[in-house]
Amino acid sequence: MVSMFLDVFVHEHNSMGHQGVYLDENTQGELERCGFNISYSSSIKYYWKSASLDDMRTYFQLLFGIDKASHEEILDGINKYLGYALVNKEFCLNWELSFYRAIK
Repeated sequence: MVSMFLDVFVHEHNSMGHQGVYLDENTQGELERCGFNISYSSSIKYYWKSASLDDMRTYFQLLFGIDKASHEEILDGINKYLGYALVNKEFCLNWELSFYRAIK
């Protein structure tokens, strides 16, 4: 859902838009064809943690240049596409990235 958040929500609410290019099921083969030895590849889910919802909203607003959405719309977009939970007094936002260790 990270790509949907970026390419739908951020694209709609950032004056410059957003169109991502992402690693996919072809990435490892492409790297290997370029002469890389892949010693590790994994999609890793983790949390971005904030002390408050306002901190989380402000961070995402600034990081992704969200200049066409209200504070409430940003939190709604985060909740719709990513989700978050209150865990031990921290707001934990779901995120995921693909990681590769490629050696040439």
